[in-house]
Formats: sequence, structure tokens, C-alpha cells
Amino acid sequence: MSTTIIDRRCTADPVDDPQADVDRHARRRAVREASARRDLHLQAALLAEADVKASEARCDQLADDHQRLCSPWQAELGELEAKAIARIGRREPPDAEEDERRGELAKLIATATSELEAAIALEREVQGVARRKARKIREGHPPGVLILAALGKLPLANPRLLAELHVAQQRVKWLSARKSSAEKSAKIHRYNADEIQAKRAHGDLAASLRHVANWTAEIEAVGSELAAALTEAERVHRAMIDE
Repeated sequence: MSTTIIDRRCTADPVDDPQADVDRHARRRAVREASARRDLHLQAALLAEADVKASEARCDQLADDHQRLCSPWQAELGELEAKAIARIGRREPPDAEEDERRGELAKLIATATSELEAAIALEREVQGVARRKARKIREGHPPGVLILAALGKLPLANPRLLAELHVAQQRVKWLSARKSSAEKSAKIHRYNADEIQAKRAHGDLAASLRHVANWTAEIEAVGSELAAALTEAERVHRAMIDE
């Protein structure tokens, strides 16, 4: 007569305990509520970051407006300065009207530049305040992905889905190792074929090329399986989060 020993740790299924499942779902709701509160707080950070972008756009517009305003003055001033230099070269007396106009233009440009610098400085202050506000909010709240990640782990995850995920991940691991091994073998046989073709080594070229073709086909086949396995693992993980 044989004796069968049953390990309750392996056979017990938390999903079969209605109260445990109710408690688990309650904890999952608490996590989702925490994530929702975090998103609500982050709205203020997003608004502050939008203020930064709006201020940067205003700075660009101020610079463009300054350029449009000063370009004609700068062009005229350049012409007058060229004339003044030419007169000096010819040893002619200065033109009082042109010199006065040069002074006016220089003053206009200096005033416009000073106003631009003051406006830009004010915008920089606005940006600094908004950036500090956004940074403080974000630093005070962990990324939502970290909060929701708890839904994909025990004790909050569905045990059956967790088991499915483990199987999918093990398959990904095995297929990755199989693909790596095939790539190494293909590399070796490709090297052997190259050496034989270059007459640096003796061997059966046709056999080496067959090996290369076979291992290349293996790499492609495993690659397709690996892609499917990764998709399945992602599907199960998403199901755990969305449950």
C-alpha cells in the first residue's frame, strides 16, 4: 500500500477562496485610486510645464519682433557708418545731420534691445517658477507605472495569470537562448565557409554552406517564435494589470 503526500502549498489556489479574492480586489482598487490621485496631482505639473512652453514661445516672438523692428535701423546705421568712414578716408569734414541721425538710430536700437532684455528676463523668471513647481509636484509623486506595477505582482495579481506569465517568460528565456546558440553556430560555419573559399583552410565547402543555410533558417524560425512568445507575455502582463 502506497502513501500519497499532498503539499497544500502547491495545490491550494487563492482564487478558490472567495474572501481572499474579495480582499485582493479591494487592494487593487486602492492601488488604482492612488494612481488616479497621482494623475490628478500631475495635472498641475502639466499646466506648469505648459506655462514654460508658452513663455518660451513668447520669448521667441519677442526676439522676432525685435529683429523686425531693428533691422531697418541697423541697415540705415550701417550705411551712415560706411559714409562716415569714407569721409574720414577722404579727409572730409563730418556731416552733422548724418552724425545726428547715427546717434538717433543707435539710441533707438539700444532702447529696443534694453526693452527686449527686460521682457526676456521677466519671462525667464516666469519659467523658473513654473519649472520649480512642476519639478516639486513630480518629485512628490512616483511615476504611475510604478504604482500600477503592483497590480502585476503578488499579493495583488491573479495567481492563475501570474502562473501564465511565468510560463510565458520561461518560454521567452528558452527561445532567446536557442536563438543565441543558433547565431553562434551560424557564425562559426560562415567563418569556415569563408576560410575554405579563400583557400586558407581545407574542407567541404558545400557542407559548410548547408550548415550556414540550416542555422540561418533556424534563426529565422526561432525569431518568429520568440516574437510570438514576447507578445503573449505582454498580453498576459497587460491582463494582470487590467483585471
